[in-house]
Amino acid sequence: MNQIIEAITRLKSESADSIKQQQLSSIPYYDDEMYSHQVYEYLDDGNRTLINQEIEICIRLNYIRMKFMSRQKLLQFNDSELFIPELVENEYIYPFLLFINGKFIPWNSIRLVVKQEKYYLVIRPVNKSDMDSISVVTTLNIITIPFNVSYWEGYAAAITPETIFAFDSNGYTTLTAPYVSIINMDENTYFNEWVTSVAVDAFPIPVNKSFKLYPENIIIFKNGSPSKS
Repeated sequence: MNQIIEAITRLKSESADSIKQQQLSSIPYYDDEMYSHQVYEYLDDGNRTLINQEIEICIRLNYIRMKFMSRQKLLQFNDSELFIPELVENEYIYPFLLFINGKFIPWNSIRLVVKQEKYYLVIRPVNKSDMDSISVVTTLNIITIPFNVSYWEGYAAAITPETIFAFDSNGYTTLTAPYVSIINMDENTYFNEWVTSVAVDAFPIPVNKSFKLYPENIIIFKNGSPSKS
């Protein structure tokens, strides 16, 4: 009898983990373990490349969410320095949102450096004030988007019914006149938005109560920045 109970317990745990991974891989989720630490140099074939700390910062990643690639394409990717829009457009990686000290970092300011299967993000803000606000990383959040999106930055950005994230020029969420607009391109994914000024635990969210909600999939913005509390 004990063996049966142990087997049921083990299979239940494995099934729950499998279901969780399927859900995490189908909708946006916190992926903070991608981040390792802030660095001031990176190695390229044993040669040190120093970061100009007056105009840019560099962070080391533990991994990057890559899409399936041919061997030749993977070889090119493993020795590359490309900006995020090009990486997403050419389907090297899955889209992700980077927040440093509570502020969203526009994709055109982020260069992914891949050297000997080591991953670095080099961020060079347009404005000095933006650089000053992120020069020392105190908090960092990453939200991975496991499907295709359309990314608009600058004057072309707009709010549409398909917009899933929008940020102003200061890097905070906005509902009007965005500087960055990220639009859902997956016809199998539906989004809705609720805005509240009361505590989240007192706000009725109309979701099917039979669904299991995981903390990684619950993305809340407080005063324009990601908040896990």
